[in-house]
Amino acid sequence: MTTSSTDDARRSLGIRLRDVRKDAGLTGKQLAELSGINNSRISRIEHGGATPTEENVTAWLTACGAQAQHGEIIATLRAVEEAYSEWRTRIRSGMRGAYRPIAIYQDVQAFRIHEPTLIPGAFQTPAYARAIVSFWQDFYAAPDDLDEAVAHRMRRAEAILGRRVAAVVGEAALRLRYTSEDAHEEQLLRLVESMRRPNVSLGLVPLGARLPGILSAGFIMYDDRVVYLETPTAEVAVRRPSEVAQYARLFGLFQAQSLYGRDARRLVLNAIGDLT
Repeated sequence: MTTSSTDDARRSLGIRLRDVRKDAGLTGKQLAELSGINNSRISRIEHGGATPTEENVTAWLTACGAQAQHGEIIATLRAVEEAYSEWRTRIRSGMRGAYRPIAIYQDVQAFRIHEPTLIPGAFQTPAYARAIVSFWQDFYAAPDDLDEAVAHRMRRAEAILGRRVAAVVGEAALRLRYTSEDAHEEQLLRLVESMRRPNVSLGLVPLGARLPGILSAGFIMYDDRVVYLETPTAEVAVRRPSEVAQYARLFGLFQAQSLYGRDARRLVLNAIGDLT
C-alpha cells in the first residue's frame, strides 16, 4: 500500500540527497565509487523509487563532505519510514511494540478521533481492550505479552483523556460485540461516563444518518500535525499539511451529522437495553 504522503516524502528526500551530490560536484557513478552504494540504487533513491537506509545516508554524506547535514537528513529519513509502518515488524517481540511511548500523547493539546465500528481506545474498558488486543495477537501469532499491552492501552487512554478530545463514533460500534454481553454493557456504560467529562466532545453518528462522505477506516489526529490510520497490515501516518487539513474537514462533516448530549446517551442506553 502506498500513500501520497509517503511517496511525496520519499521523493523530497531523494531530491535533497541529489542536491547534496550535485553540490559536491559528483556524478552518480563517482558517488557510487566513493560511498559503496550501487549506482542504480543511487538513481532509484534520487528519483523516489527507493528509501535509503541510515547507512546509505551516512556513506552518501561522508562521500560528499556534507556530514553537517547528517542529523537533519536522518530525521527526515525516519519520518519517511514512519509514514508506513507494518504491524508484523513492530510486534515481532510482542503486542506492546504496536504502541508509542506515553510521553508522545502528553505532548498533544487536542485529539480528534473517528471510529465507525469500534469504541475508540481512549474510552475502552480493560475487558474490551483485552478482546481487541487478543484478536490481533492471535491473528499475527505474536508473542504473548497481553497483560502488558492492555496495561499500556489503559495508560494511553488516561493520557489522551487528560487532553481535549473530540470524538465521532458510528452507532454500529455500540452494536458490534467483541466481548461477553456483561463486558459489552460495562463498555457502553463507560462511554456514557466519558460523555460527561468537560474536556470530551463525543458524538454518535446514527445508523440512519445520510453521511457526507465514505470512510471505512478510523483515524486519530494529533493537533493539526499528524493523522494516524490503522489498516489490518500497517499504520499509516499522514503529515502533509494539505492532507491533514482534508482530514480535519472530513471530521467536521461527520461531526455535523452526529448526535450529542441526551440524544447520544439515548442511543447508548437503547443499545444496552437490546442486550437484555
